Amino acid sequence: MINKDEVTADLKAVETQAEESAGKMGGAFSNLGGIISGLAGPAVIGAVTAAIVGMAKTGFENIKQVEDQMHAFRVATGASAEEAEAFGETIKAMHKVNTDSYEDIGAAVTAVRQRFGDLGEDMQDVTQGFMDYAKVTGQDTVSAMNSVSDVLARFNLPLDEASVVMDKFKAA
Repeated sequence: MINKDEVTADLKAVETQAEESAGKMGGAFSNLGGIISGLAGPAVIGAVTAAIVGMAKTGFENIKQVEDQMHAFRVATGASAEEAEAFGETIKAMHKVNTDSYEDIGAAVTAVRQRFGDLGEDMQDVTQGFMDYAKVTGQDTVSAMNSVSDVLARFNLPLDEASVVMDKFKAA
């Protein structure tokens, strides 16, 4: 049988950990104990607890993966803390629209940065173009980016022409 007080205490512990780890997640857990205590019974409390703990665990894992990628980005590129934060926001935004892992997205964005420099707001679009091309051609993103980049360099074409080159490769 589920002890309601233990569940409430566990949820409070998760809330405290969320506030310390993610800041923003803490608000999502406010007044959780009151909500849980008002629910119908132990089965409902158990199901809600499992769902919340699962969501919190996934959230913490995602935060950790993004932080790991931010660290790898700084090491690989010599980026500042502010640049790493922008990188983190870029990979989080890209993760929402891609099935790729944070690690794969982070590697792609890092490779684009190393090859083409800081593209600012264009970083996400350029990286996404290379990721899409890689999927269509069955390559990993870094290899796809390197092959297109080599063509751009050989013909003295600007990065803006990358999508044209990729379209021609796909049509061939």
